[in-house]
This record gives sequence, C-alpha cells and structure tokens, in this order.
Amino acid sequence: MAPYNSSIYTSILKILARPEVPLRGSEIYELLEEKPKRMHHVYKYLKNLEKAGFIKSTGRRYWIEDPLLKLALL
Repeated sequence: MAPYNSSIYTSILKILARPEVPLRGSEIYELLEEKPKRMHHVYKYLKNLEKAGFIKSTGRRYWIEDPLLKLALL
C-alpha cells in the first residue's frame, strides 16, 4: 500500500474537490494525469481515503463532504 502522501492520493482528492456531483471510480481514473497501472488500483486508493475519513461513497460514487477540505484542495 502506498503512503497517504503519494501523489496519486493527492490527485484523487483534487479531482474530487472540483465537481458538485459524486464521481465513479472509472471517471476518476480517466481524469488522473498519473494513472496507476490498473484501474482497479484506483478503487484501493479510494477505499483507503474513505477509511481515513477524507471521502464518502455510496453506490460506487465518491465525493468529499468536508467543505474546508474541498477549499484547501482547490
């Protein structure tokens, strides 16, 4: 598992900070400039971010609920 200071974690958070609607993992993968080798790795990153409390999910859609975190990432 990559550490939380990995550039992919930061990139995912920045992507999720932009839209007003939750995104699917595949949409996040497409928006990443530095992509993991396989798309299913994105779901591992998302799971770790959710466990850490940075993001929320429902039905395979992900978003940042905390407005201060969103603001800090923009």
